Amino acid sequence: MTNYSRTPLRKFVIFISFFMLFFTLLINCPARLLAQTKGGHLVYGTWQTPDTLDVQSSSREVVFAIAWSYLDPLIRTRPGESWYYPGLARKWNVSSDAKEYTFFLRKDVKFHDGTFLTADAVKFSFDRIMNSRMKTKPVSLALGPYDRCEVVDKHTVKIYFKKPYGSFIQMASTVYIPIISPDAVKQFGGGYQFHVTGTGPFILEEYIPKSHATFVRNMNYHWGPHWSHEGPAYLDKVTYSFIPEDITRIGSLRTRETNLIDGVKSNQIYSVVRDKRLEIELTQLRGMPWAFVLNSQRFPTDDRIVRQAISYTIDRERLIDPVYRGTNEPAYSPLEKGTLGYNKAVDKLSVYDPQKAKELLEQAGWKKGADGIRVKDNRRLIVEAALPREQQKLSTVLQSQLKKIGLELVIKEQSIQRTHSIWSMKNYNMVLTSSYWPDPQLLNNWFAYDSNGELNWAHYINPKLGDLFLEAENTIFKSRRAEIYKGVQEFLIIDAVVIPLFGKSEVYGVRKEIEGIDYSITGYPIFYETYFTE
Repeated sequence: MTNYSRTPLRKFVIFISFFMLFFTLLINCPARLLAQTKGGHLVYGTWQTPDTLDVQSSSREVVFAIAWSYLDPLIRTRPGESWYYPGLARKWNVSSDAKEYTFFLRKDVKFHDGTFLTADAVKFSFDRIMNSRMKTKPVSLALGPYDRCEVVDKHTVKIYFKKPYGSFIQMASTVYIPIISPDAVKQFGGGYQFHVTGTGPFILEEYIPKSHATFVRNMNYHWGPHWSHEGPAYLDKVTYSFIPEDITRIGSLRTRETNLIDGVKSNQIYSVVRDKRLEIELTQLRGMPWAFVLNSQRFPTDDRIVRQAISYTIDRERLIDPVYRGTNEPAYSPLEKGTLGYNKAVDKLSVYDPQKAKELLEQAGWKKGADGIRVKDNRRLIVEAALPREQQKLSTVLQSQLKKIGLELVIKEQSIQRTHSIWSMKNYNMVLTSSYWPDPQLLNNWFAYDSNGELNWAHYINPKLGDLFLEAENTIFKSRRAEIYKGVQEFLIIDAVVIPLFGKSEVYGVRKEIEGIDYSITGYPIFYETYFTE
């Protein structure tokens, strides 16, 4: 028998229960899951223009930023954690001497052209890097002492190195070790840069040099990081718009032509934050900060005393305040603070002490001449330095500071690409440069003696330092490698082979309706989990 008097109450209770269940699911369901169906087209305005989209042939940061959209790493790392996680490789083994690495690949991964990821594709990718004539390209440096790649079976590949290479695991977690489709390279040949083909969450739709590169969502993607959402990216499209002019780039953000821009200068921050629809994001970059790398075999920086005097004389605070206005900070180590092994104790070794600099020079026989410039053995204390034009505001300040100790600084400005390519420094005493790199192994590239002459761009030869580098590469364990590289930093600063000036900071302007932007290990935006909130 039905009690009709209680039916309305029962219906009300059921309605409330369903409402509460829906509300509970709503507040507990990640916003990004609700946003997944919204799709949308994100436009990222970047200051740098690619020279190619083929990551194996470029040294430009923007090319590696773009690569995170269409490539996947063999191994994954999660921000804030020291563990390594499966990527294209589901597991891996490393020999005790860190010279052999075996990767067991996933069997369900496809390139954008529909071909499957195999051990042959990994071997092809590695061999293509090493067959390149550009031995100083980042991808070549990332492979270090690479020897050969052996296909064990369809989904197992073994990489051999000529000597221990403990940093390879870290490098394999980045797009500096790009795994690309062999079929695409063979099909398009010299035009491959217009058809770059990887396994990543976005597929290249169009590349117009000096204008833009547009990628569309890879609907077959289901092998993203296990801590992220499952399936394809949320966005329908991502366009990298190349806008070198600062004012134009800022304007594009305000007018919604772009949703995200980089390269925001300190004097432009106010114009961004005063717009309530916009916000500023700063990312911590890894690698080497802006620093002078000194030529230890060219007069007068072949004198350790001269190098130390220069280091003591540079007032980093006064150097960067007029230029960066709080968006950057002084650097005292050859490693950025976010890089593995950064040694905080090194900060105390690069103190500003011009009086000590003068005393060192006097003791070494450098006497002031009539015009205030020091002289020794009838040779004036003149130092020639190369600076990228982007840092030209530093020139006057640097010259003024060093003149106070009797040193004449002659500055030759170059394009940033040209400055970064003057590795041999044959015609300079110092080169102001910086490096984006995910591992302290970058110091090997600058300062480790190499009999082939491919490394050691500072012409610095010290067997004790070389022993430290070898020790660091004999282990894959992060904690041990970090301790060794702390000693490397002390060595380089005490000997004044490198003089750090200030860190690298990437300042982004972002529209507030954008959420879920991740950043790579070297500070590049990753859009796999990005979505619009409106």
